[in-house]
Amino acid sequence: MSTEVFNLRRKLDEKTTAIEQKVDENTIALQKEIEELKADVNSFTTHNSVLEQLAYAGMGSWYKRVDVAYTQTLQWLVDEAVMLRKENQTWCEETRKEFVHWLRKGQGIFHITGKPGSGKSTLMKFLFESPHSRKHLDEWAGQKRLVVASYFIGNGKPPPREQDAGDEHNRQGLIRGLLHSILTRAPEFIPTIFPKLPDHKLQPLSDHDIETAVKTLQQTNQLYDDHKLVIFIDGLDEFKGNLRRLCKDLVNWVSLMPADVKVCVSSREEVQFDEQDRLSGTFRLQDVNYTDISTFVRGRLNEHTCYRHWSDQDRLNLEKCIVRKAEGVFLWSRLIIGELEPDIDGDASLDVLKSRVRELPGELPGLFRHITASILRGKSSYAIALIKMVLVAHTPWFLSCFSFLEKYLKDSNFAYTLRLDTEVEGEEKLLARLERTKERINRQCRGLLEISHRRVTRETTVAFAHRSIPEFLLQEPEFTQHQAFPKGDDALDALSQILLADL
Repeated sequence: MSTEVFNLRRKLDEKTTAIEQKVDENTIALQKEIEELKADVNSFTTHNSVLEQLAYAGMGSWYKRVDVAYTQTLQWLVDEAVMLRKENQTWCEETRKEFVHWLRKGQGIFHITGKPGSGKSTLMKFLFESPHSRKHLDEWAGQKRLVVASYFIGNGKPPPREQDAGDEHNRQGLIRGLLHSILTRAPEFIPTIFPKLPDHKLQPLSDHDIETAVKTLQQTNQLYDDHKLVIFIDGLDEFKGNLRRLCKDLVNWVSLMPADVKVCVSSREEVQFDEQDRLSGTFRLQDVNYTDISTFVRGRLNEHTCYRHWSDQDRLNLEKCIVRKAEGVFLWSRLIIGELEPDIDGDASLDVLKSRVRELPGELPGLFRHITASILRGKSSYAIALIKMVLVAHTPWFLSCFSFLEKYLKDSNFAYTLRLDTEVEGEEKLLARLERTKERINRQCRGLLEISHRRVTRETTVAFAHRSIPEFLLQEPEFTQHQAFPKGDDALDALSQILLADL
C-alpha cells in the first residue's frame, strides 16, 4: 500500500513539475510576444508621428487635381506592344526606346520638358501610376525592394477649409513632401534618418531636423543595401526657391548613389540643368504627343451626335485641322473644341468649322485674349466676377461657395440674412444646386475654369484650367480694369460673403 502511495505521489510530482515547466515556457513565449507587440506599436506610433509632422494641410492636393490621362493616350510611351501611328512614328519610337531603357537599366536624371499646356503633369501622374512603369522599374530593382516616390509642385494652395502654413512651392514644402512620400513607402528608413527620436516620445521636428534627415537619406549607403529608389518630380518651373540649388541637389544625390537612386523630372522648357550635369535622357512632350491629341480630339468630338453622322473623311479632315494647329498643346485643343461645340450642335458644315479653326489664334495667349474678349462683350457679370474671384483667391475654392455668387451680385450683404432665414438644406437639393452651378460655369466661362469632379460632391472645387490662364489675365488691362461687383472691383468682399454663406 505504501509503495502504491509513493508511486502515485511521484507521478503527481512529475505531472506538477511538467505543468509548471509548460506554464513557464508559455509564459516566457507570451511575454516575448507581448514585448514584440509593444515594440511594433511603439515603432508604428513613431513612424506615424513622423509622417504626421512632415505633412501639411493640402499637401498632395495638386496631384489629386491633375487630370488622369485621356482614354488610350500615353500608354505607348511605356508599353512596347502599343503600335505607333505614322504621323510621328520615328520620334515616338526613339523616345520610347530611350525612356524604357532608362526605366529598366538607366541611371541619373531624366528630364521631360514641354510647352505650357502640353500635358506634362498628366504625363507624370500617368508614369508614376502606370503598371508598365512599375514593371520596367522592377527589372531595374532586381532583388532589392523598389521604392517609388513622387512630388508634384502645384499651381496653387489648398481650398480655404484646408489651408495652413504649408506650401508646395518652397524648399521646406518640397523636402517635407518628398520625405513623406518616401517614408510612407519605406517606413524602415525612419530610425536611420531620424536616429535621435525616442521610441514613441516624439519631439516636434525642426527645419534643421528635416534638412539633416534629407542629407542622411542621400548619403547613407546602408539604406540602399536592400532598396532602390526612384522619384518623379513634376513642375520644377513652379518651384519658388533657389531652382539652381535644387537641380544641383538632385544631381548630387543620384551621383552619390548612381546604382540605387534615379529621378524623373518635368518642367517647362526654360528650366535647364547645367551641361556638366549630363542628363541621362530628355524629350520635349510637344514633339511626341500628336497621336495622343488626335485621340483626345476624336473622342471629344464624337460625344456630339451630329458629328457622328458625318462621313469618316470629313471627321478626319476636321480632326487633322485642329491637331496640326494645336502644335502639341493639349490645352489649346481642349479650348478650341469648347469654342466649336455650339457650331457642331448647330449642325454647321465642315467648311464652316475648319474656317473657325483657322480664324482662331494659334498660340495660347491669343486664344485666351479671344475668349476673354468674347466674355467681356457678352457682358456676363457672373462669368467675369467668378473669374476675378478665382484670380484673387490664388487657390481652388469649393463649388458650393460659388453657388451663392448670383445672390451676392444681387445683394452684396446677402450672407448675413441668408444664415438667419434659410432652412437646413437636404443632400439632394444641395447636389442639384451644385450641378446647376457647374453647368453655368462650364457654359459661361468657356473652358478657362474647370470643375474638379465630373460628378459633383461637397468637395468639388473650381480652379483655372491651367496656370498659364491667370498669368495671362494678370497682364490683360481690359480684364483687370473691368468692374464686375456691386462694390466696384472688390473680389475679396465677394469671396468673404460666399464663404460665410457656405459655412
